[in-house]
Amino acid sequence: MPASKRRPPTPDDYVVLVVEDDADLRNPACRALEGIDGVYAIGAEDAGTALKAIDRYYVDAAVVDLKLGGRPSAGMDVIDALSEASPRTRIVLWTNHLKAQTVVKYLDSDQVVRAVRKGTDLHAALVEPIEEGVRRWRDRAVTVREAAFVRRLIWNRRKRSGYQLRGTQRELGRELDRLYRRLFGEIRGLEGSGEVRVTFKPIERKGLSAAVTVEGEVTIGTDAASKPVRGNRCVVKIGPTEEIAEEAERYERFVKFGVRLAQRVELLNHAEENLLGGIAYSFAGGVFGHSVLSFDKLLQRADGRRLATAAIRALFDPGQKNWYDVSCPDVSPSDYMQESYETDFGRCFERLDGTLTTLQEKFGRRGVSFSKAGEEEPGRFSFDGGELTIPPRNVQGSSRVYPLRPACLVHGDMHGGNVMVELAADDDGEIDLDDPVALEAAELKRICLIDYRNAGPGPKAVDAVAMQASIRLADAVEIAAEVAPGVSDKKLKSEALARAVEIAANRVQAEQLWLERSWRLPCDGESVANPTSAAWVSASALLTARTRATFREMELPEYLAIAIPSAIRQFGYDVGQLGRVRLLAWLSSLYTATIP
Repeated sequence: MPASKRRPPTPDDYVVLVVEDDADLRNPACRALEGIDGVYAIGAEDAGTALKAIDRYYVDAAVVDLKLGGRPSAGMDVIDALSEASPRTRIVLWTNHLKAQTVVKYLDSDQVVRAVRKGTDLHAALVEPIEEGVRRWRDRAVTVREAAFVRRLIWNRRKRSGYQLRGTQRELGRELDRLYRRLFGEIRGLEGSGEVRVTFKPIERKGLSAAVTVEGEVTIGTDAASKPVRGNRCVVKIGPTEEIAEEAERYERFVKFGVRLAQRVELLNHAEENLLGGIAYSFAGGVFGHSVLSFDKLLQRADGRRLATAAIRALFDPGQKNWYDVSCPDVSPSDYMQESYETDFGRCFERLDGTLTTLQEKFGRRGVSFSKAGEEEPGRFSFDGGELTIPPRNVQGSSRVYPLRPACLVHGDMHGGNVMVELAADDDGEIDLDDPVALEAAELKRICLIDYRNAGPGPKAVDAVAMQASIRLADAVEIAAEVAPGVSDKKLKSEALARAVEIAANRVQAEQLWLERSWRLPCDGESVANPTSAAWVSASALLTARTRATFREMELPEYLAIAIPSAIRQFGYDVGQLGRVRLLAWLSSLYTATIP
């Protein structure tokens, strides 16, 4: 029966694509394969139909005739398409030409598991090799709870750079099922129930990548008393295959043996499926069993500011971060930003221009005006009571600002969403994070970093400026809460938005003051802010002081060389209108500090 007339496959179906132009062979093969419990067979009479099926479905296994419609290359086209779009698919070659050079070539591929001659008993030729794959697939079965919200998160990000997903959430769910089996399916429980369960929970973080990051709690079967055996909590990141593979490779190359365990998470497992990959890290709270928040969340909570201060001190402790002591060849900050993050600076400026144009159209009557920056001339964003300078578009390539700079090993993307802070209450127990004052008496136990996709050699201050950006975005959230309590910083409207933009733009005066003060005084690692300073000032001034103490020979121009392109990079993300204005106030102070 054609696939269009049947129910679509579910995650519990093992889909086998049978590509054969002779219906007298194809149809019996499909029926024989569907005699295997759980197999869903899809027949394709030619290469075109097969390619459409590969685009539409996650294919677990395929039976392919090399010579379709008399064309020797047609079957090879199908195999090549499977290799590119479905590299995890098990392939059985079904042909009358077992000794042909093309067959021999494909047998060297890990993806081709067998070549069988047509006319052989179907059970021995096709059913047995497919049954083997089904058994392996079933052995890796994992029960996943709360999987739907992970699927929705990924589906909602499908338009971001790097994603290639099949056309329906159902097929996304099937690929995720296979990915979970590869990530967690090798775990074996104790005697009793061997069922492995993974429960996903959201992690509140402002991650900027296309990938999604969630918490996973693993249960490894039950013990002799039928009690669940709890495994480690973990951080699970799911995203485009190439991104995940690169992160795992960098972890193995730079982090695993180069960073002390007390300062990092442990990579538990990683797997790449056809279009998606996943990586699981030990959760920061898995060591002590305490509560964990992202640094972003600490910055946004009034009761978390004391802990945010403690986290900054721990993150930039000159005596603790051994990786910052590793010298690497000098780098160009501009080249680093473009190569590490694939930053399109032109697009970043365009998104900023779009935001400022919209604000001018909305609030021109209140004195808001905007002139774009040119290639060499700065632009201006004027508002009631002040003005922000927009750097010229060539600033990221200016040799005056961006000569080669000293480099060391860095995390590479230390924004607040990648910093997990482990906390405990006074009685060493877990914390009710829904309590608005729960963090006031909490104790910081440990900090662990996740997301090592950009770990490796980089400009010395790149981690610090990534965190400075998080501090500004947290301030945008606080400004929104001040002018319109309960309204997201990205959903402010009319007068509330105008007031918030005015407050954010006026931050430039304090930005200039604290930047100058922080770099003028000795680098003893102590904040130059006072107890009455705003939360963002206290955090930023302390971070600057700790950065200077960690990199004692760094001068302001070296710091600005990476801070300026890092700030521009943020405009390319979905940070909202208020977030962009707040970042522009920071960028304006950084840029004007470079002008004599």
